[in-house]
Amino acid sequence: MRRVILSVVVIVLLVTLTIGRVSAVAPDELINVLNEDSGLIDNSVTALVYDSPNDILYIGTPSGLSVYDIVEEDFVLNKTYSDSLNDIVDICNVYDAGGAYVLTANQSYPVREFLGSPESDELLNISFSGLPTLSCITHAQDNLLFIGSDDDGVFEFDGDTLTQYNVSHDSNNTDNNQVSDLIIGEVVSSSDWLFIGTNNGVWVFDIDAKTFLNFGTLETIGYSVQSLYFDNPENSLYVGTPEGLYIYSITETTATLEATVNEAYQNGDLNDQNIQSLGFDISLRQLYIGTPSELVKYDLDSSGTVQMNAFAAELGFSQLTDSFVTAIAVDQINDTVYVGTQNGGVNVFAISSERGVIDNIVWIMGGLAALGIFTIIGIIIKLRN
Repeated sequence: MRRVILSVVVIVLLVTLTIGRVSAVAPDELINVLNEDSGLIDNSVTALVYDSPNDILYIGTPSGLSVYDIVEEDFVLNKTYSDSLNDIVDICNVYDAGGAYVLTANQSYPVREFLGSPESDELLNISFSGLPTLSCITHAQDNLLFIGSDDDGVFEFDGDTLTQYNVSHDSNNTDNNQVSDLIIGEVVSSSDWLFIGTNNGVWVFDIDAKTFLNFGTLETIGYSVQSLYFDNPENSLYVGTPEGLYIYSITETTATLEATVNEAYQNGDLNDQNIQSLGFDISLRQLYIGTPSELVKYDLDSSGTVQMNAFAAELGFSQLTDSFVTAIAVDQINDTVYVGTQNGGVNVFAISSERGVIDNIVWIMGGLAALGIFTIIGIIIKLRN
């Protein structure tokens, strides 16, 4: 009899675990807010980077830099003006490694390097002639840094030498030197290209050949570029502009427009087409779009077609502490998206995903199978007694 009771207890535990798994955090629900009350240095967020190897989040603000430990759920570093780290302009990951590079408006010390732990930062010895206004930063292989400026094109820093490039096929042409975003893409195997968002479309720079490639389709978009994302597995370039999102398929020689997402797309799914920021979950093929008035998520099918996510009506993004989205960072390891806002700090959402649905199905099937096995065992024991 005791064995039968034990079997029933085990069954109840299995059912409880299964139900608990199904009733976990609701899809895309706001689960946390990082703001001044919780230790953030400033509620106005200018840049976000998720450092996957170290499982930490770098948060840039006008008042300085905050670093958040995702495992410990606490801020482990705050750097301010006194540390020559105020007015953060942009942050980028270290290429194929942990850490980050932080770009500031401090012309004396514009770039800080964080390698390993957040505490191990150092000033990079970079000096600019004429003190240009810097706008964005990215890190490439061979330890190359690329820094965009408001009027002076792109700068390349190899650790010793700083080289300036006018963004044009004509090295003397300065019409496209207002750089807003930089992203690295590997279109050709083992060769990185630098995609440069400017006031006049997107330009492509071959890092190895040190030359601008001819992609007229990108150079003549007709709008200023505000954000870029390159999907390496699919060789797709996402270009955010004040007039919507443009998605291009990139080959070695061509850029083909595959889709345009704006206020007219799918009967007005996108209420605000002024694209400020982009985030991407590569494994789930989900795209996050931030605008001055909303955060929207789209699914991408196998052909690259943009489709409104099935959960869109219940995303919970209406819970944003500030609707002006300035930066997005996706943590695929912990199924979390971090959303930086203009005045509401960082909003933390649990990602709704097919991955979670599959997990639930596996747990339910496992629980039912165990339920059946233990029931049969209980019956056999009872009959024998």
